[in-house]
Amino acid sequence: MLSTANRRKEYAAAGSGCSVKSFPRQDGPYRVVKAFPQTSTYKLEVPNAPLNFCSMFHSSQLTRYVPNDRDLFPGREFPCDGSVVLANGVEEHVIDRILDKR
Repeated sequence: MLSTANRRKEYAAAGSGCSVKSFPRQDGPYRVVKAFPQTSTYKLEVPNAPLNFCSMFHSSQLTRYVPNDRDLFPGREFPCDGSVVLANGVEEHVIDRILDKR
């Protein structure tokens, strides 16, 4: 998991109208491509990263990913927002539940 502490300022400056305190503290999980133990840095595989994105991070910015145990904590599953793009390019939306009706 990658810390988002340095990206919160960019999020606030973008003028999205959302509070920075609601921004997630960590992002990921990302796969470690290569480790450099001499300098405590790691190269991550970050999909959909912009061209000027640096994929090298110090170990202080990373934490180990621990998956949720659904049996112990069933309410900690995060909903999948947005659409899902299939391999053939078709965009699908997943409906979790209906909140209200007219």
